[in-house]
Amino acid sequence: MARRGPDGQSVETEAGWGLAVASLDLQDGSEFESPVHVTAGGLTARRDYFGSETLYYSSTQDGLVISNSLGAMLRWPGVSDELDEEAIADFCLFNMVYRLDKSATPFKEIKAVPPGCELLFREGKASIKRWRELPYKLPELSRLGENELLEAFRSVLSECVKERAGANPSIAMSGGSDSTSVAALAAQSGSSLKAFTLHFDSVHPDEEDIFAKIAAGHIGADHEIIGCDDHPVMAPQFWDPNLMRASVFTPAWTMAEKMADHGPVGLNAYSADSILRCNPPSPWQALARLGQVRRVQEWTRRRVPLGIKSRLTKPSSLYDPPRWLNEDFSRRIDANERFAAAWGPPTEPEWPERKALEDALLDHDWSPRFADYLPYETRDPFLDERILQFVISIQGFPILSNKYILRKSMAGLVPEEVLRRKKTPLGSALPSMLKAASPDLVNNWTPDPELERFIDRDAIDDITQDLPAADSFTAYKAAMLNAWLIGLRKAKAEGFLGNPWV
Repeated sequence: MARRGPDGQSVETEAGWGLAVASLDLQDGSEFESPVHVTAGGLTARRDYFGSETLYYSSTQDGLVISNSLGAMLRWPGVSDELDEEAIADFCLFNMVYRLDKSATPFKEIKAVPPGCELLFREGKASIKRWRELPYKLPELSRLGENELLEAFRSVLSECVKERAGANPSIAMSGGSDSTSVAALAAQSGSSLKAFTLHFDSVHPDEEDIFAKIAAGHIGADHEIIGCDDHPVMAPQFWDPNLMRASVFTPAWTMAEKMADHGPVGLNAYSADSILRCNPPSPWQALARLGQVRRVQEWTRRRVPLGIKSRLTKPSSLYDPPRWLNEDFSRRIDANERFAAAWGPPTEPEWPERKALEDALLDHDWSPRFADYLPYETRDPFLDERILQFVISIQGFPILSNKYILRKSMAGLVPEEVLRRKKTPLGSALPSMLKAASPDLVNNWTPDPELERFIDRDAIDDITQDLPAADSFTAYKAAMLNAWLIGLRKAKAEGFLGNPWV
């Protein structure tokens, strides 16, 4: 959302509710959606705490280019498309280009303003500094009783939903408590709602359709179930310069198309798991934070009987660099050191709940995935400073454990069957789809010439029924990178003007 100031020169950009993304002190009044080229004067650009809008910049010989579109940056004359090997390495190692560096993009000369940071351009030089921290606590919340807390939380969430829903929204509804709560509050506010649910019948059997039907019937929402068994696993709908979007989960694309056809606003609750975070870390997370994973793995290999060992040790692909990394590339980027940095001990000696919450938020990309391709806006009511502040104020309270606060506050508005439902995330569907797909499709792909620089194609495991799910996804990452490199080559040939299908 961009607004020209009364002087015709300043542009303010906002995303989310109550969180300024950017305040640009410009010379020519350029609209922010197009790249802004600053050659003189100053610029201050702020990105919201959640990173719900992207913000990129590149220093050029005669100034600074800034845009919220990575593709637009690549089209700007003088901005290089040279790949950043460390970002490519982090994608191969961690499935994200920004695991160790929140400013990283796949391109060496294009940087992202990290969430909660501001870009300052003064006297021809760009610098980054933090401007937004986690919200402060509200002491009055800690003095409330349980019923008062439940009422207060429901009121805040209801307000966040109402502000985002509009008159005719759609919602991605799994039949879990998070999305159903958002749907129920949207319907209560007077919105005419349509819910969409992804469902696998045989490839990855789930109960999403059963609970989503119950929820939609209770709420009175129009409901459509999207069958996913026949969706191809490797069928990119578009090429995106953001490597994190190298391969779209095809059922998600189908649902996004249907939501866009329904109307301009699509609701979801994808961030609820990260926001409503209170539970202590799992044993493996705790070991990872303390830098002890490798020691435990070695101990189990030497001392534990084979039958028990397989249940105690994680798949090697989770805690070892992929075997298919090109040896020279692995040495150049110090793959083992990068792994140690990601899984090593934290800088602080404890596991502060505040830091855990921040890590849970900032290790995700909350920017709209299909914003450049479909005419609708995705909105997540949980990505709101008021919700975050509420949670921070009562961190450590039992009421936050296992989303008790959400389940109890939504009693009566959300069906009991949904509130009592055990969490069964659909996120593990991709390995099932890979194993159900034709072996020729998932294993016999042709490597792009550029791939050899990063990956040894012959060292990649074939995806079979016996391959563990984690190893299947690790092998799939190589195919994702290959598809992205093919798309990059095509996009270069077209001057980054289109979105070539791979």
